[in-house]
Amino acid sequence: MYNRIYLYTIKLNNKLNQTKMNTYTTITGREIKVSSNQSTRTFTIKTESAKYRTLPFSKEEFRRANENWTGNDWQNFLKTDEYYKVN
Repeated sequence: MYNRIYLYTIKLNNKLNQTKMNTYTTITGREIKVSSNQSTRTFTIKTESAKYRTLPFSKEEFRRANENWTGNDWQNFLKTDEYYKVN
């Protein structure tokens, strides 16, 4: 019984930490999909050509990006070197 409760708790926590994929459109019409992982304070970014993961954000940066960033903000973020490509 204990193992079932423990596994259920892990699954529940993972679902709470991973949010749904949000779709943004930039001013140029490019579509960017972004999901956040609260436990690691990272984002997964999907474009038409590739999938990327950010390096961990500080708590405040993560909150601001999660609440306020637009498609153009994510497009500008992809011009930095603070992410890596995911297969």
